[in-house]
Amino acid sequence: MGQNDIPLRQGTSYTLSFSASASRPVTVKAQVQLSKDPYTATFTQDIPLDAEQRYTFTFSSTLDTEYGQVSFHIGGDPEPWVFRLDDVSLLGGDPLPRYVPDTGSRVRVNQVGYLPFGPKRATVVTDAAGPVPWQVNNRDGVTVASGTSTPRGSDTSSGQRVHTVDFGEVTEAGAGAGAGYTLTADGQTSYPFDISPTLYDQLRSDALHFFYVQRSGIPISDELAPGYGRPAGHIGVPPNTGDTHVPCRPGEGDYALDVRGGWYDAGDHGKYVVNGGIAVYQLLSEYERTRTAPGRARTGWATASCAFPSTATAYRTSWTRRAGSWSSCCACRCRSASPSRGWPTTRCTTTSGPVCRCPRTGTTRRAICIRRPRRRRSTWRRRPRRPPGCTRPTTRASPRAA
Repeated sequence: MGQNDIPLRQGTSYTLSFSASASRPVTVKAQVQLSKDPYTATFTQDIPLDAEQRYTFTFSSTLDTEYGQVSFHIGGDPEPWVFRLDDVSLLGGDPLPRYVPDTGSRVRVNQVGYLPFGPKRATVVTDAAGPVPWQVNNRDGVTVASGTSTPRGSDTSSGQRVHTVDFGEVTEAGAGAGAGYTLTADGQTSYPFDISPTLYDQLRSDALHFFYVQRSGIPISDELAPGYGRPAGHIGVPPNTGDTHVPCRPGEGDYALDVRGGWYDAGDHGKYVVNGGIAVYQLLSEYERTRTAPGRARTGWATASCAFPSTATAYRTSWTRRAGSWSSCCACRCRSASPSRGWPTTRCTTTSGPVCRCPRTGTTRRAICIRRPRRRRSTWRRRPRRPPGCTRPTTRASPRAA
């Protein structure tokens, strides 16, 4: 057994180290050699093995090759035996090159793009002490703006010396995403960027898609969220135990709750009652405002133009309403079932352990946490109760918000 393609330099000192043992006394051969014909060896050593021991050998290479091999020859014994090998290292030779990350062009622009009449600024990473000339070219290579940069000294977070460029005078929109504007300064050219009034038109739909893919306890359809489809997670289906009976963290309580549903808050698949409540409000507010607020065109939720989470408006409407009930029911279960002197259960988190990308396959234990009251007085104001059956949108639109 061994490892191929190890570079060796002639005349260079190397140290071979490893830990090895055998189930009965035997002798094996450790060797450093060419990994191809004629398999010339530069180091050979017979190793008597029994109980586990650490071995270290130093030698000077007689080979100059990119095809070296470290090998252990253990065959030839007519009786079976067990060979154990660990912590093998070969140190020496050329120092490893310093890793230099590829950070792209030193001219840093907003690659999402810029609004025609909004601010347009860029950063140039440079050691130049004084201003450097810059120019903005369109997709045809025609210069549409030029000037000199403003030195800003050392950036606190990165430690790099930077200049800024302001090209707000460029207001002509491009022909679409990636229209091909580029900024050149200090011998470097930025990645292409766009100038357009529609840069953020997709933002609302993208935000709604995020609410969908973060759901806990339901399957995510790859048809609705391409690339993010997965089975339902944390519903009591192996390999994870689910959120049907989650105990408190040690020292915080002696009860368990059913906390299925809600939204995953981050990569560790934790769920927070406050954040889930905000998510419910945001979705229902968007639904109510778009459909009923005065002065708003009946688009988005009211028609099929907002394709989320289905192309059918009726399904979108029912999904939003169900989203509210899912998380609010989870919050009600947490509050009503908490025998912790009235202190509310605020979150469900994973305990220490590896984090799995897919919620369904995670095996890390989960626990619920309690929010204890702070030593301060809260004030509140009683609001008049609405008559039964009276509802109204959570927000009102300005008369000018047409």
